[in-house]
Amino acid sequence: MFESFLFNTFCFTCLSFSLLLYSYDLFFLSLLSFLMFGLFLFKHFSPTSKIKIPENFQVLIVGAGFSGICMGKKLSDLGVKYKILEKSSQLGGTWWENTYPGCGCDIPSHLYSFSFFLNPSWSKVYSKQKEILEYLKTAAQRFNVSPHILYNQH
Repeated sequence: MFESFLFNTFCFTCLSFSLLLYSYDLFFLSLLSFLMFGLFLFKHFSPTSKIKIPENFQVLIVGAGFSGICMGKKLSDLGVKYKILEKSSQLGGTWWENTYPGCGCDIPSHLYSFSFFLNPSWSKVYSKQKEILEYLKTAAQRFNVSPHILYNQH
């Protein structure tokens, strides 16, 4: 317990120190301190094991777009049973529904990715609808979310 307290104190000190160093234009030292704070966050806020839930507990997610796929993956990580209800015949949300000419993302694609499934191979900075939809399909398959989706649920 005392070790945890010391580690937490150290990490918060690193964050404060990082901001102070950055204000004095000491970028490298600031970055190092900030990385230590990142380690603190990772240690304390990333699930390391399944959670205990009642046997008959299940989550219902509405929509198989970015948020629904992300929620499904995270629930799987925790060992929680779930179903995703999708009104369309395919997953993808807005990226399945919208197919007009030039349809694409208005923010850089590298920022429009799951943190747990980064895509360094986007073809453009601002990807088009088909590429984003493929990314979502690949993510749903890779993290075994697809079998949990019920399509055409109006």
